[in-house]
Amino acid sequence: MRGYLLRELLSMMITLLFVGSLLTSLGWYMVDSNNVQPRQLPPLKKSPPKLPEPCKNCDATVKKAFELYSEPWKKQEDNYNQFRYQNVSFCLVWLWRASGL
Repeated sequence: MRGYLLRELLSMMITLLFVGSLLTSLGWYMVDSNNVQPRQLPPLKKSPPKLPEPCKNCDATVKKAFELYSEPWKKQEDNYNQFRYQNVSFCLVWLWRASGL
């Protein structure tokens, strides 16, 4: 008798779970379908601004800039290479000491 009641209770729980899921899905479907709006096309993008015409004395300007800044650029590159070398050598020394050799 007890097994029969457990089977009935289990079948009733499964049935209620199925019906509840079905009703929940139906409810969400009805709520979501009420807020549907037609899809709008994205706004047209403006065309990019036209670039100005090339200047007449561009070569002179480029040469002057190169003369003024080539030395600082070279110095900065040398400093960067020196900094990299110091970091690499420091890391190698640290690894050598950590390995216990």
